[in-house]
Amino acid sequence: MSEENVEYEPPRCPNCGSNLFRVNVDTYECYTYVSEKGTYKETTPDVDISCPDCSADLSDLFPNGVCNYSTKEIIEEIEQQERELKEASEGV
Repeated sequence: MSEENVEYEPPRCPNCGSNLFRVNVDTYECYTYVSEKGTYKETTPDVDISCPDCSADLSDLFPNGVCNYSTKEIIEEIEQQERELKEASEGV
């Protein structure tokens, strides 16, 4: 099977088990007042990532943000770890 025919499933919610075809992302911008300048300065926004079905927090599932998630990369990483474990156990 060629790689272009592969279809990847989204991850499942660790709380309710739903396939995460959709994910809620709420961004809260925060501004702090700089008294020396008399203006506000934007700080790093807070982001909440949650399951649309049960509202569970998904920040552990998407530590680098939803747009940086890759099922393909995760599968490749797991396969590499399995190969390394197999090689280590065979070398014992």
